[in-house]
Amino acid sequence: MSVNTICRCAFGIEANAYKDPDQDLVKYGDKVFEGFRATNWGITFLAHLINYVPSLESKIPPWTEAFDKMYNLAKSVIKQRTELGIKTNDFLSHLIELKKNIAADSSDLAKIMSDDIIYAQGVIFFAAGHETTMNALSTLSYNLAKHPKVQETLYDEVLEVLNANNGRLDHETIGDMAYLDAVINENLRLNGPATNHFRNCNKDTEVCYI
Repeated sequence: MSVNTICRCAFGIEANAYKDPDQDLVKYGDKVFEGFRATNWGITFLAHLINYVPSLESKIPPWTEAFDKMYNLAKSVIKQRTELGIKTNDFLSHLIELKKNIAADSSDLAKIMSDDIIYAQGVIFFAAGHETTMNALSTLSYNLAKHPKVQETLYDEVLEVLNANNGRLDHETIGDMAYLDAVINENLRLNGPATNHFRNCNKDTEVCYI
């Protein structure tokens, strides 16, 4: 489910992961993070060392072959859309449009918004979204199995909302499921799929009233 949704949002591609597991985005998307998974103490130590000594990254590149495959795939998708004038409402298209709109600017964003940045952002959007969603759904299923009362309360809420909306399940009806939102947030608090990140917030913002 997460692969299908992210393929549509990031690349505007319909990828039926259930029936076509050999589709390029599905196949390589699963392998992108293989080089980042700490399978022994040595890899764990090296990963933390690179965080503190970034210059090591040029000597020990963390990217896997799958990342390069997806990078080239994103590159071919963008090239085709640019040449044929194809416009879609997905992440890559918005980045392409942004680059066009700021091309004549002298801003810092215009200076760094290169084709390589767009290709890489497309891959990261897909890979990070797929990996974290898969992780969150796995830990959520585990915790619900461990807490049957919570699972039952959640089940009752889902049925109540669906019955009140003639079985309609979409963004709006899911927004009415307050207990579901609380359960997901608590699971993310206990089992965060990302342990750290390297992006800095450059202005005040509010997330969940905080």
